[in-house]
Amino acid sequence: ASPQTVKVALPSLGLGTLTVSVPLSGDTITLTSTSRQLIVNPAGTIGALTVNFPAAAASMYNGQRIGICGTQIVTGLTLGAGTGNTFGSTVTSQAMLVPVVTGAASCMEWIYSKTSASAGVWYRTQ
Repeated sequence: ASPQTVKVALPSLGLGTLTVSVPLSGDTITLTSTSRQLIVNPAGTIGALTVNFPAAAASMYNGQRIGICGTQIVTGLTLGAGTGNTFGSTVTSQAMLVPVVTGAASCMEWIYSKTSASAGVWYRTQ
């Protein structure tokens, strides 16, 4: 038999695009269905930022993950689940902090539970 080939989407392997953003206070960042990691790298502390997760689509995978890390303090971070999706908890507004002692980035991660072809739930895992 000949070798078999198959097309595998990157998000199904836990891979995807890396986005590095340098937002200003009040900006909105919208992720796509191939997003895997967002690095929020503002010049300094910002007061407000909105991050919208991808809209529900056939290209979204059960178990898909999206990570968000910040290199500076974001006092008010608002999260949007994306059209057709929801969050597994009601916490959609929080702060991103940079630990004072280490200076390491503040990170969080979300996993997607696909409930239908046009809907899903994002659960925070970290």
